[in-house]
Amino acid sequence: MATPMTEQPLTLAAAEARLPLVRRIVRDAVALHQQIAETRERLADMRQRRGGKPLKDIYAEEWLAIEQELDQDAERLAGFVAELVQLGAKSVDLQEGLVAFSSERNGRPILLSWKYDEPRVAYWYEVDQGPAQRRLLEGRTHEGLEGPVFNRIEARFDEKV
Repeated sequence: MATPMTEQPLTLAAAEARLPLVRRIVRDAVALHQQIAETRERLADMRQRRGGKPLKDIYAEEWLAIEQELDQDAERLAGFVAELVQLGAKSVDLQEGLVAFSSERNGRPILLSWKYDEPRVAYWYEVDQGPAQRRLLEGRTHEGLEGPVFNRIEARFDEKV
């Protein structure tokens, strides 16, 4: 289950205005997340072949270098996540490139949802639900997300903040 975001609620327009920068950060974060996963898999394979510990051989230095690189990459990834938070976005799933923006709908807190391959913010879900329950904003379509940029529901989002 998702937890409510504590940031100030954003309007749909404000969330979309942040997308160019959010998109670049998420692109880099998704790529780095994948790289970290591959490195961890490589380390797990090395551990399995060596009984869980690096041996005192020519590969010990490589093992140590890989672990140090993994630590540095994890710090960079945390930096990307912190940048998203500064922009009012929360990283929901770095493998999928899914982020959420705190907002309101009819006076209730909700999360506006955006995925890296989507051209604009087009989904939302309740704060006590997960992103699997994302719902399409009224007036938006799945194919290319065409439709009016603002409609009556979106206008309500913009009135809140």
